[in-house]
Amino acid sequence: MSLEKIANNESLTREDMVKAASEYVELEKQAANAEEIGREAAREDFAKKAEEEKPAEAPAETPKESPEAEKVASAIETLKKYGVK
Repeated sequence: MSLEKIANNESLTREDMVKAASEYVELEKQAANAEEIGREAAREDFAKKAEEEKPAEAPAETPKESPEAEKVASAIETLKKYGVK
């Protein structure tokens, strides 16, 4: 490969330069094709995962207070009854 000669810093003939240019163009085409294939696979994977993670329509639950919070609320109400602010 002429590109190997360039990588090894070897001297090139005119024919080597033309071959290297052709090899480079072919590598660029292959890279563009591989990139497009990878992007398409990523799009499909993302769409599949998004569909799987889509939450089912469920009624919203009201959060329940902890027993400690209920005790505090009850104590506050009791204090309000006796005029404590």
